[in-house]
Amino acid sequence: MAVLTRMLARPSGAIGLGLVVLHLLAAMLSPWIVPYEATAIDAALMFAPPDAGHWLGTDQLGRDILTRTLLGGREAILVTLIATPIAVAWGGLTGIHLGLAGGRLDDVLMRVVDAVLALPWILKMLVIIVTFGAGVNVLIPTLAFFYGVPVIRVARAATQGVVARDFIAAARARGHSRAAIVRRELLPNVLDALMVEGAMRWSWMLLAFSSLSFLGFGVAPPTPDWGLMIADSRSFMAIAPWAALAPVAALSTLIIGIADLSIGFTTRAGALAPVLRHIDLAVRSGETIGIVGESGSGKSTLALAAMGYLKPGLGVLGGTVRFAGQDMFATGSAVTRIRGGRLALIPQNAGQALTPTIRIGAQIAEALRLHSNLPAEIHDARVIDLLARVRLAAPAELVARYPHELSGGQQQRVA
Repeated sequence: MAVLTRMLARPSGAIGLGLVVLHLLAAMLSPWIVPYEATAIDAALMFAPPDAGHWLGTDQLGRDILTRTLLGGREAILVTLIATPIAVAWGGLTGIHLGLAGGRLDDVLMRVVDAVLALPWILKMLVIIVTFGAGVNVLIPTLAFFYGVPVIRVARAATQGVVARDFIAAARARGHSRAAIVRRELLPNVLDALMVEGAMRWSWMLLAFSSLSFLGFGVAPPTPDWGLMIADSRSFMAIAPWAALAPVAALSTLIIGIADLSIGFTTRAGALAPVLRHIDLAVRSGETIGIVGESGSGKSTLALAAMGYLKPGLGVLGGTVRFAGQDMFATGSAVTRIRGGRLALIPQNAGQALTPTIRIGAQIAEALRLHSNLPAEIHDARVIDLLARVRLAAPAELVARYPHELSGGQQQRVA
């Protein structure tokens, strides 16, 4: 109850919980509340727009979109709700034991973890699915395994922050076994981090499951599924955009709801927890500084604070951040001109910094409009020049591409 109370005390937590509960109820009750059969085909109703009989219209086969959207999340929610606790449990316990053991075993296994994480998730998933099939019996253990690997790093980092404390030394002196130390001393102290990680893994699993269905490796037609519905409707966006909007909105609101549950650094008392303490850092012109730390140690949090995205009242308890004399915690046009113009944050996964539905050239041109005084008529030429300066081949052709058509390295240079 304490966790629920703290969650509802935050607006983002209350909204997130409401969205998640709404989707769970829809998944459980949809077989009894849908107005039509999900697979019923009616050629006379192909691409019918929304009306009183079909609130969200129909698709290319005359099937009711509201019915298929309500039923479309059942398989994804079921699979990921089973796979997520498995991933957090095995990854969390493995990370805790590695953080407690240390030494050569820790070094060797963490290099294995790094190697697994270095491979694109889609390739790992496709190899398993092509080899063993795409049924639920394959998807659940596959998702649980691959999404449990990053949990190892988080749990290990959280454990290393606890294992040097006196109460761990006291437990060892009392002769407690390793299993007892993990159960009584370490697990309660890293549980909050594992809960947040679990919410993040759930949202990523939903995206992975829907992406596999979109690519034809998940749910098989005619079973309703959000990813499959998006794939089926993409060829008809110009004449029936409603066919794609409903599953996109359903998937997006569920992922947003899950993400909102994990936002914020709060203690059991409801106060902001000091994740980073006494950071004193100066970067002068021409300098390059590297910040090194374990996964979950606060590197990204520090970068967000430096950009002014985290500030007093929004995750920052005190202190100042200045860039060229400007207070980055202030509001107004001065900070807006700096952010994205003279100071920029490029995520490790640069695809997250790019809007997937807007072409590369248009996104760079938007930044030019906001942060330069160049005449609008030369923006196109400037965009091509900028792409050439970061050594991207065929920049004139690249401007017409979407982010998903670029490799990870190309996305980073665009960002």
